Amino acid sequence: MIQVIRKRRSLPAQGKILVNVGDRVQPGTAVGTLDYIPGQLTRFNVAEALAVAPAHVPETMLKQAGQWVEAGEPLAAADEFYIARRASSPRTGYIGLISRALGHVFIREPLPAGPKEPVVVSAADVGMSLVRFAANLSVMVGETVEIGRVLVSAGFRGKRPLVSPVFGKVVAISRSEGTITIKPLYQPTEILAHIAGTVSAVEPGESVEITAVGHLIQGVIGYGGERVGELQPISRTDGDLAPEDLPEDVQGKVIVGRHGVTRAALKRCAEGGVAGLVLGSADYDILKEFLAANPLQATGPSADCPFTIILVNGFGKLPLADETYAELASLIGRTASLDGTTQLRAGVVRPEVIVPLAAENQVSERTAPPAALAPGMRVMIIREPGFGVIGRIKSLSSRPQPAASGALAPMAVVVAECDGREWVVPQPNLKVIAEAGA
Repeated sequence: MIQVIRKRRSLPAQGKILVNVGDRVQPGTAVGTLDYIPGQLTRFNVAEALAVAPAHVPETMLKQAGQWVEAGEPLAAADEFYIARRASSPRTGYIGLISRALGHVFIREPLPAGPKEPVVVSAADVGMSLVRFAANLSVMVGETVEIGRVLVSAGFRGKRPLVSPVFGKVVAISRSEGTITIKPLYQPTEILAHIAGTVSAVEPGESVEITAVGHLIQGVIGYGGERVGELQPISRTDGDLAPEDLPEDVQGKVIVGRHGVTRAALKRCAEGGVAGLVLGSADYDILKEFLAANPLQATGPSADCPFTIILVNGFGKLPLADETYAELASLIGRTASLDGTTQLRAGVVRPEVIVPLAAENQVSERTAPPAALAPGMRVMIIREPGFGVIGRIKSLSSRPQPAASGALAPMAVVVAECDGREWVVPQPNLKVIAEAGA
């Protein structure tokens, strides 16, 4: 079903947004960058420095949360009983938090990011002999060094020491060549658009919202992170995907299968460089063996998976609905954006397959919201309690009611197909299972 899709892309900390509202972006477009890593957090008691109550600290601030402050720069000011007091920042960094309860301001010191490749520093760079290099070496392999850390002291007054140009770990030392190899621990973080669309909102230094019109299919559980590839539906209608069902060239493809997948096919996908695998369901034991981990614990990006796997109906033998397969099959050759991120507990997050329409088609195509729940619909419970249960909706509540978690949500009564048991679950925890001929 064609619908409006909105995706928020957020930086992990205060950084730089590279796009503006109205810009067209592609999946590989960089929309934000972070050229440092959030480092040590320093706590500064502003209430004590200004002699004010902790609750009044936010009113005295000259800088706000998220802003940059230099060491020694005025941070807060107050005039009490005709006495002007000023508090200066003890450290350079971003203001992470202003506590009204404690009267403290927390400043996050940035660690500069380094290049991706290891850095080699040489005694020859400072005119140091190999003898002096070996005699005055002050670091060992495996040691972490900061920028400016002395690696080899000068030995004589007036001579230059050899210092580290990056923050990283010493991975090799060659006394015969007079070199030290340092692997930078942090690289710049770059946030990509992930989907093709238009930038509809920008939060300076923090996030962007990208809006597109296209197809969105959600799964129950996923493995792996974000990947982009060309959709390649497989027409096999009976049984799990086998190696012989796959095309000869699977590099960068998003393979769509109606049922599950065999061990041999998973191996072929990994060796061939598949971008993603979208399945109706899969055998728990096969996934456990392939992932070398518990499939219910290592989900999303935490799973050690060479490509993204999305199970639309979870574990077992439930095939992809004819309607869903037909929708994906009609998009063969289109670029699909996959995200295997899954959270089964509080704040449920479901894996997604997104196929945006081309920009010239987005206005002319009719869009529609996802179908609303209704009694009689066949659904799956996608969150505990009752995760994986398939049944039909018996009734729906119109007003929010307390859920097991304590939160208020509109509820549904689902009658399980397996044993007739009635489950009362929040409506957002249900996934509609399209039926043949629907």
